[in-house]
Amino acid sequence: MAISAPPGAAFPSAGQAGITVDTGPLLERAEAAERLRVSEATVRRLTAAGHLTEVRVSERSPRITVSSVEAHIARRTVRREEAVTAA
Repeated sequence: MAISAPPGAAFPSAGQAGITVDTGPLLERAEAAERLRVSEATVRRLTAAGHLTEVRVSERSPRITVSSVEAHIARRTVRREEAVTAA
């Protein structure tokens, strides 16, 4: 999914040219929370902290990119060898 908006625009309108961002698949906050096995409040905190990427498809419809959820899981994954040597 690509979203286009002119610089400084809050929400793009049909036919506006400018910035194009390829977001890939998007999840609602509840869906992201389910994938991460956390609450929606935690998803909001992770987004605010910059750990997840949020795209506003409208003023009341924030979505989380699947790629940022997968990247967060990858960053937080601990391999058994690393856990043993870290202890």
